[in-house]
Amino acid sequence: MKEYTRSPLPESHTPGDPATCTDPCLCEICSAVLEFPTGHDYETETVPPTYTDFG
Repeated sequence: MKEYTRSPLPESHTPGDPATCTDPCLCEICSAVLEFPTGHDYETETVPPTYTDFG
């Protein structure tokens, strides 16, 4: 996993693509990190068992 350091003055940069679960939002000009990657957000889905499936 990559290590990122947030820019101390993000308002003075030009944001690129928004941060995703794996990639940060970077300044288009100097590549400073403006927002860290958001990480994965898994939701647990519980399926009740039936006569033919364990669930």
